[in-house]
Amino acid sequence: PWQTAWQTALGGRCTHPLHVSLQRFVCPEAKRLEQLISALHIATATLPPVQLTAVDIRRFYSAFREAHILKCRVQRDEPLQNLDALVRQVVVANGLHPHYRNLAVLVTVLEGIAKPVSPTPDPLPEPMPLFVGSRMVVSRVTGKEVYDVLADWQLHGSQE
Repeated sequence: PWQTAWQTALGGRCTHPLHVSLQRFVCPEAKRLEQLISALHIATATLPPVQLTAVDIRRFYSAFREAHILKCRVQRDEPLQNLDALVRQVVVANGLHPHYRNLAVLVTVLEGIAKPVSPTPDPLPEPMPLFVGSRMVVSRVTGKEVYDVLADWQLHGSQE
């Protein structure tokens, strides 16, 4: 409902599924990528789902998407930080270099919004639960808004 309300106010299209990109990396070798996916699956097999909570919203122009977008900044709570650290550790242990130095905390909510870019974040009156991250997905970016899902699994305790 909140995503639709923002869409009514700002225009654009809703991003589905809502997700947070914990890490990006380059892995040209198919065998190493398979090993990484296996290691990520093993490392996250017992983790519970993670609640993602928005603390502010940001409107800006995305050169990659060639559109104005709305993102929510997500609260850096302990479960999310632990998951991020674990993913980073597995990426490094498999001889790859993480693209993000710090926890990526922006979730794209709307794309192609009509409202002008805002130079400062719009604070929310109070933290707002966005969604529960219940799945781990490894995907390959193949183009603008085009992703190939390479692996997808449910976190322990998810009710899906």
